Amino acid sequence: MLGMPSKKVQKEITNKTFLRYMFEKQPFLQRKTLSELVPKAPSDAIDLMAKLFTYDPDDRLSAEDVLVHPFLQSVYEPHDLLLRRTDPVSYFDFEFE
Repeated sequence: MLGMPSKKVQKEITNKTFLRYMFEKQPFLQRKTLSELVPKAPSDAIDLMAKLFTYDPDDRLSAEDVLVHPFLQSVYEPHDLLLRRTDPVSYFDFEFE
């Protein structure tokens, strides 16, 4: 599971109050793996979630990558969609929190 964001990501988070909150709560959290949280999930599903649940958009899978991931292989039809690659969002705005 996610721990604290990397130093690179921490610098990008605009809501410093939320970042402080994350640091304050972090010592009290008991981390569990995705396999522990979703024990019946297939390994491909765990892999997909792990690649999506990351703070850094540069490390996160793109929509195109998700569609061609082995977990979605049985439902993805490349001819049904026109995909356009764009850059990930470059800021971290947690104001809604």
